[in-house]
Amino acid sequence: MPAAHSSALAISLWLNVVMVMSTVSLFAVPVLAPAIGADLATPTALVGVFAGTIWATSLVTAIAAGTLIARFGAWRVTQLGLLLCASGLFAGATGNLAGLALAAVLIGLGNGAETPTSSQLLARSVPPQRRAAYFSLKQTGVQIGGVATAVVFPLLAAYMNWRAALAIGGAAVLVFMLLVERPRRRYAQLGTPGPVSTIQFRAAFAAIKRHRVLRRLAIAAAAFGAAQVCLNSFMVSYAVAERGVTLAQAGVLLAVAQSGGLIGRLAWGWIASHYVSALSILRGLGAAMAAFSLIVGVAGAVAPEWFMLPLCFVFGLTASGWNGVFLAEISHEVPLEQVGATTGAIIVIMTLGLVFGPLVFAAIQAVWSYGGAFIVLAAIAAAGTIALPRRMSAVDSTRTSGGLP
Repeated sequence: MPAAHSSALAISLWLNVVMVMSTVSLFAVPVLAPAIGADLATPTALVGVFAGTIWATSLVTAIAAGTLIARFGAWRVTQLGLLLCASGLFAGATGNLAGLALAAVLIGLGNGAETPTSSQLLARSVPPQRRAAYFSLKQTGVQIGGVATAVVFPLLAAYMNWRAALAIGGAAVLVFMLLVERPRRRYAQLGTPGPVSTIQFRAAFAAIKRHRVLRRLAIAAAAFGAAQVCLNSFMVSYAVAERGVTLAQAGVLLAVAQSGGLIGRLAWGWIASHYVSALSILRGLGAAMAAFSLIVGVAGAVAPEWFMLPLCFVFGLTASGWNGVFLAEISHEVPLEQVGATTGAIIVIMTLGLVFGPLVFAAIQAVWSYGGAFIVLAAIAAAGTIALPRRMSAVDSTRTSGGLP
């Protein structure tokens, strides 16, 4: 294996585990929401407020990502994000509403800088024609973390309690934060402070407004992000409330959806790197996630288990499978030194979907039903598909014409 390829793979795998730990912090409270709600006498729909708070808070570090990377280096910012996530889980483990509110803020701050820093590191270590595959490999950490959280945390809550589950999650994230010191030293040249990310957020955001492709990608990502976060945040509560299953059984449905996303991210990244343009893949995924969300909304409450399991799988395959291809497409559209800051600026737009998606979903669920909320979510995903740009990037054009080895 060539040295450059070996380094790129190693960096992708390290960043994959960073993504796993970040995802554990994101999903822990939503997965445990029925148990938390029963213990604290609060409605499970408050998970929408929790998720919205996380993503609103993440804007702070997403906006500051370019400046933070320039000052401290991408690896140090990655470690800071993990420390904030661990602190958030420990805050939630205190077992009261104030601690859970603080958890949402800290976890949001920790997650806001994850994608810009990892994009900066991968863009500097992976050739452009292979970025879709490596970015997707890194992004599978969302599904690995999601499956682990959906399966393990309900079991921990059953055998101990939900507070202990959050504390164990926080300890795991903290330990891995310390382990990241190894790649920071070995690949220090990729994450050094200085001119690598000197472009500031304001300039990056202005560039997005001028750049039609980036602007439309960001709008579509907001819609797709809403579909993804609502699937991940509400599937467990939906299954417990409307299908009448146990917390552990509902966790299995979410785990199946996350498994679909894991396979999807690898598959879509590979296909985008070799055969089909990234934008064509994104269009197909957007249309599919809209269709599957509609099916869940119309038939999910009464569908038999043998139908729901594959439905959740293909829903996750699409709604949680698009991110790696999307991030790679951003890296194709801007100069190398601007990838981190530009990604952060686009994530600010995408985060609008992550913030308002759960809030809108929870509001519709409160006045209608979970099924009705999934129907509206289908319309949002369809709108995002329509918003996608119509042309391919130069990299996509070369790939689909057979120009790559």
